[in-house]
Amino acid sequence: YLQVGAFGTRDNAEQMRRRLTSMLQDPVQVREATGASAALYKVRVGPVSTRSDADSLSLKLASLGVDKPILVQD
Repeated sequence: YLQVGAFGTRDNAEQMRRRLTSMLQDPVQVREATGASAALYKVRVGPVSTRSDADSLSLKLASLGVDKPILVQD
């Protein structure tokens, strides 16, 4: 997956998910991560199969104004 954002509120994460879903054919999801403190809502695109696919998707995201996505494994 490419993580494209992390938010303290679900509403902000969902807003980004909706915006990207309307512009991409790739699945976009919000994952809740809970830790010792407040919840964090992570916006992820994918899954991606290869590093090459991740690089291509990163370029597509950059053209949409999403800079520096993070490659993460689930």
